[in-house]
Amino acid sequence: PRGGTGEVMGISKQNVELTRRAFQAFDDRDLDALLAILDAGVEALPILAGMEGGYHGHDGVRRWWATLLGTFPDFHAEILEVHDLGDVTIATLRLRGHGAESDTPLDATAWQVTQFRHGRCIRWRVYMSKAEAPRSRGAAGVA
Repeated sequence: PRGGTGEVMGISKQNVELTRRAFQAFDDRDLDALLAILDAGVEALPILAGMEGGYHGHDGVRRWWATLLGTFPDFHAEILEVHDLGDVTIATLRLRGHGAESDTPLDATAWQVTQFRHGRCIRWRVYMSKAEAPRSRGAAGVA
């Protein structure tokens, strides 16, 4: 059976669940659980990607993890909503934390686009503006 996105029903719902599990693993500070959801060749473009140029593979995710938690030790990302676009999910997030050295608070809304293949995340990108975030599968760069 097919859903409204043209995807086989169940696959896209699995991706929403994987998105939620990935955020839960992060909040639990369980790097191994997060890596289990990510493809070995994952491309990660989180907020820090502008400064770092993105992260590739599990080693890149480990570097991102260490950098982010070194900068914001109490960083927390809350999923406000997740949109299911088949092999892509778009999550609206609330990001919170405090700077490690300055105690400067972070409280922001962001949008994360995550692409999946064969039950693994192959790419994620975070946008700090809703206007920049894709709103459709095609806009997310997925054919």
